Amino acid sequence: MESENKVFAFLEKYLMGPMGKVASWRIVRAVMAAGMASIPFVIVGSMFLVLNVLPQTFTFLEGFFDNTFLESVICICWQIKPPWEY
Repeated sequence: MESENKVFAFLEKYLMGPMGKVASWRIVRAVMAAGMASIPFVIVGSMFLVLNVLPQTFTFLEGFFDNTFLESVICICWQIKPPWEY
């Protein structure tokens, strides 16, 4: 426990000050803001990736995913045959 306090004391003494100055630079703040702004898009994209893998992982869901509205709309928009008609 005491060694942990020494580590934190060292970090506060030698790293927190200079890193606080670096964090106040305009370019660093811009990069941080851009990273925070991209988080919602990453979350939404990840959800789509998970939904895409579900029928491959749980094979009993393949029929449900083959007959969903979204896949039919995609096939109509791209003017392709649905996978169940091949």
